[in-house]
Amino acid sequence: MASAQFPPPGPGTDPSDDFEPAVPGGPDAAAYEAGMADDPGYLASMRPPETVLGQLRVMVTALVTAPVLMLAISPLIVPAGEGRLGDLAPWLCLPILAVAAAALLLGPRAPRPLVPSQDREWAVRQSVLLFRQAVMFRYALSEATILVGLPLAMVGRSVWVFVFAFVVGYPILFWLTVPTATRVEAIRRRLETAGEPSYLWTALLKPVNRP
Repeated sequence: MASAQFPPPGPGTDPSDDFEPAVPGGPDAAAYEAGMADDPGYLASMRPPETVLGQLRVMVTALVTAPVLMLAISPLIVPAGEGRLGDLAPWLCLPILAVAAAALLLGPRAPRPLVPSQDREWAVRQSVLLFRQAVMFRYALSEATILVGLPLAMVGRSVWVFVFAFVVGYPILFWLTVPTATRVEAIRRRLETAGEPSYLWTALLKPVNRP
């Protein structure tokens, strides 16, 4: 019996032509590759389409204006005249410096690193949660540097005590809290200290789905 004859394999018939190398991290890894270069910019991110990062930037921008308004009305709040404890205005600046030092020491330590996990979706959700918590924790610390100056100014009956608190605390507030691209990238590196990928940029740049 004659053996069956098969045509020689032509171009494109080699089974190896259909082989596609595996993408590291699985087929969905390409969906988690956003980075700092994908940031559209601080102001541009606040415009549609709405993203998690854009929402945070709108919120933080509103929060950082509050101390400026307080500074504007502080002369109406702080009474003038001799302080209740005498001329202690210079000494009242020391607690402000102590709170500022605490903010500078503790603020950059937030957030805590991600716990290693094999669940990519969990890492994405957790990174956003920790990022939000870190921003608000840093805001509370730096805002305290400014707010502590108001009661001290009222005790010393000198608005300049509050002005001093603002001059010291507002740069700390801006540096620790405002989610610029550089600040987001620093927090991403902090999250990944333990070696767990955070996919933070992808999570923050993801469009928000509203019902």
